[in-house]
Amino acid sequence: MLNEGFALTAISSTRATVTWTADDADLVSWIFVNGVYKLGPLVFDTAARSAEISLSASKVYALEIHDLAEGVTPASINCKRQVKPQIWWRVVGGAKTYKVYQGIAPDSLTKIAEVEAVSGVEFQSITCPDALPDGWNFFSVTALDEYGTESAVESWSHRAYDLPDPASGITVTKTSEGIYSMQVS
Repeated sequence: MLNEGFALTAISSTRATVTWTADDADLVSWIFVNGVYKLGPLVFDTAARSAEISLSASKVYALEIHDLAEGVTPASINCKRQVKPQIWWRVVGGAKTYKVYQGIAPDSLTKIAEVEAVSGVEFQSITCPDALPDGWNFFSVTALDEYGTESAVESWSHRAYDLPDPASGITVTKTSEGIYSMQVS
C-alpha cells in the first residue's frame, strides 16, 4: 500500500530523515525516489517509522513509501510506462509486404517490422514492437511489390509521453521548527 502521509526533515544539504506511520507494525516498508528503488525492505517493530535518505536540498524529488506484507516487492508508481502505439495504414493495391520504420527524427528512420500484406482489407496495423523513447518519434510505412520494389518514404510524427495524472494540490504544513508535513492530493 502506498503511504502518502510522511514528513521530511533536512539533516544537511544532502541528507534528510523521512518519518511515517504504517497501518500495521507487521508491514515491511520500501522507499523509492524519482521512481527508483532507494531502500527496503525495511523491517520495524512499530508502526511509527523513520529512515535517513540522501537528497540534495536544491532539487525536487518524487518520494514514495510502500508499506506491504512481508515477501511482497513493490513497483514504483513513477516508473515510465511502456508506450507502444498501434500503427495503422491504408493498404496499397499490389503490395506483397510492408516495411514499418521508426526513429527520433524523420531522416533517421530504422526498420522495426516487416508485415505481410493481407488481401480484402482496407487497413493494416501492428503494435509498435518496442517501447518508444520519450519525446517525438517518427514513423513511416512503405509498400513492397512482388519484385521487392519499395514505395517512397513518407513519415509522420508521434509524441511519446505517457505521464501520470498530475496532482491537484500540495498542502505543506509546518509542524515544528524545520519539520514540514506534505500532503499531495
